[in-house]
Amino acid sequence: MKTGLITPVTNIDADIMDCKRHLECEFGEFCEAWNNYHADETNKKNMAHLLEELVDLATACMTLADRIEKDVQIPDLVNNTLLMVGAKNYTRGYHDTPMI
Repeated sequence: MKTGLITPVTNIDADIMDCKRHLECEFGEFCEAWNNYHADETNKKNMAHLLEELVDLATACMTLADRIEKDVQIPDLVNNTLLMVGAKNYTRGYHDTPMI
């Protein structure tokens, strides 16, 4: 899995509220793609579009997290949070790959 490719964007949405609104729009696009996919699960274009919208949504989440980190001025807040969630998921048995 290439999760390292899901990185914050830098050239749009400098304001936290702009990032939040963008994330909400991306969630709406994901919901629409989800409905289209489930209306015809054999349509590969619908499946590809659903996955694209999932990655767009993840990117919007990482961008908002980045803006919050910058706003509160806590270095490595996002990276440490990613490690914390990964460790939590591992200890709960959600997957078998340790984060460290």
